[in-house]
Amino acid sequence: MPKTIASLTLANERAVKNWFTGINGPSGEFLILLCRHSDTVLETFLMLAGHGELVKVKKFGDVKTKLNEMLLLLGDLEHLDDKPTIG
Repeated sequence: MPKTIASLTLANERAVKNWFTGINGPSGEFLILLCRHSDTVLETFLMLAGHGELVKVKKFGDVKTKLNEMLLLLGDLEHLDDKPTIG
């Protein structure tokens, strides 16, 4: 996993290993890159920074999008019987 994170953030692999062991933490630049590539890191960062409401807003939007997608699929299923069958 450190190799993957190192390639995503362009950080030195040794530095990433130090992040995992708690010896050092990522600099601001690397933290931003980690947040860009991981919703979990972003959510944890926001929660620790006291901005849990932003996480709730994002999750609400994500759920709303998924719900709309499911409603469209249900609509498609309802109309399957309306289409003529071949043969």
